[in-house]
Amino acid sequence: MPNQDQVATESAAPAEAPASPRTWTSRVWAWRHVWTVLVLIALAMYAYGDSIYCHLLGFDTYLQIIASRIQSWGDFVDTFREELTDGRIEANFYRPIQNFSIALDYAIWGLNPLGYQLSSLLGLALCVILMYATARRTLGPGAWAGPTVATLVYCLHPALMNVMPVPCRRSELLVTTFLLLTLLILPTRRDERVTLRLWLAGLMVMFASGAKDIGVMGLGLVFL
Repeated sequence: MPNQDQVATESAAPAEAPASPRTWTSRVWAWRHVWTVLVLIALAMYAYGDSIYCHLLGFDTYLQIIASRIQSWGDFVDTFREELTDGRIEANFYRPIQNFSIALDYAIWGLNPLGYQLSSLLGLALCVILMYATARRTLGPGAWAGPTVATLVYCLHPALMNVMPVPCRRSELLVTTFLLLTLLILPTRRDERVTLRLWLAGLMVMFASGAKDIGVMGLGLVFL
């Protein structure tokens, strides 16, 4: 049985104040990162959306399609073994991820340009998401203005005008995707699975290198 002192103490303790209801503005602010990313994707689609009306541009786009299309198990192996365009141009580039990307488009769309352009737009949307997430991880989870500006600079940069309508230049989007994934996967000091994260980051660097040669620079991110 509680004594009188305990009863008096419990009765004198102030009751907890009820939590104030959240206003619609606070709810919108809580979801600000989601809304921001959606707006950024919409801006990117507005800027480059007309590319869906383009044909298969690029002098080596058809050469990549011819060399990358998979019609047998041997072709599938060659996708990851052969150099870009299988020697049809004088450039010794080894880009199996780019080859596989074009092979998937051909398997789904054939020679319909719309499918290739949609794939590039989806790749850009993924880059926007990863760029914002990477900037947030770098600047802190509460950062908003910095990630927004960084992503705007990327997705609206005029240099992308030379990339988006041309399927054979999709390697730019692919290498960006895997390098950003590398930055997101790299462990921090508080992470427990450091070894696993380092292996996964190394795998992303390998994919980045398979998309475009400059992806090998991601090794510096892993070993720094």
